[in-house]
Amino acid sequence: MTALQAFLKAQKEIWLRRGIVGFLYVFNVLMAAILTLPIGGRLDRLANKELANHLIDGFAVDYVIEYFQKYGDSFQAIIAMLIGVGLFYVLTNTFLAGGILGVLSREKRFRLRPFLHESANLFGRFVRLLFLSLVVLILLYFVFRLAVLSPLKNLADSANPDVRFQLQLLSILLVLLLIGFWNMLFDYAKIAIHSRDIGSVFVGFFSSMRFALRHPLQTIGLYFLNYLIVAALFVLYLVLENQFSNTTAVSTYGLLAVQQLFILSRLWMKTSFFASQQVFYFDRHPEEAIQLAWE
Repeated sequence: MTALQAFLKAQKEIWLRRGIVGFLYVFNVLMAAILTLPIGGRLDRLANKELANHLIDGFAVDYVIEYFQKYGDSFQAIIAMLIGVGLFYVLTNTFLAGGILGVLSREKRFRLRPFLHESANLFGRFVRLLFLSLVVLILLYFVFRLAVLSPLKNLADSANPDVRFQLQLLSILLVLLLIGFWNMLFDYAKIAIHSRDIGSVFVGFFSSMRFALRHPLQTIGLYFLNYLIVAALFVLYLVLENQFSNTTAVSTYGLLAVQQLFILSRLWMKTSFFASQQVFYFDRHPEEAIQLAWE
């Protein structure tokens, strides 16, 4: 099975279990509403202060300094809230990953109870895997920085401005590719842990690394096929967003509809990463697919 075949089959599997995307959408909307209310309320109060009105009338460094000095506690509270929201987002996505994999592999259609059961069953292992992934990312980055980024930087320092800019763009692209490769490895680690019911996250990680190294072109190609589609959807959204002026009710509601479609498509592609990689993994390990009643 090629990367493209795995991707296309995954889309059919997601369509049969499209309730996953619907549940993720409702969950994200509810969580966003709950988590942004306290932050939004505090920002509204800060925006209605007299100093904020001075900044709107005309920017002045003195007002900015006084503003941050006077309401420093509120800004610190907002930063703490944002960090908390970020941590909560990471943990909820780690929790939901087990449900997505479980429903895609075991269920013919989406059902909430099996989804939550699989999420809870794998959550502890996936959290440990998350901490391991952060350690691996740091190590990968330092090795990559010494072996690739530092030589590129030295080369850029001695190059003319045009070449320097191109080398800087190349460095950014390589870092993004590194992050994508790292994320792919731990996607396969989740799949291996789930399919084989592995208790050790280290065993799951090394299993995923062995699998990726055995099929480098297909695994990397499949991951970045999903990645490029996500990027294309984002560009399409930016193009469509610029077509709305927000000066009329029709434009406002039209933009809102486009935004919701973009959120749904993003959640579909989030599911597609897991689904397509799981399809490819089971194609190479049919004994595990049979055990999980994939067909």
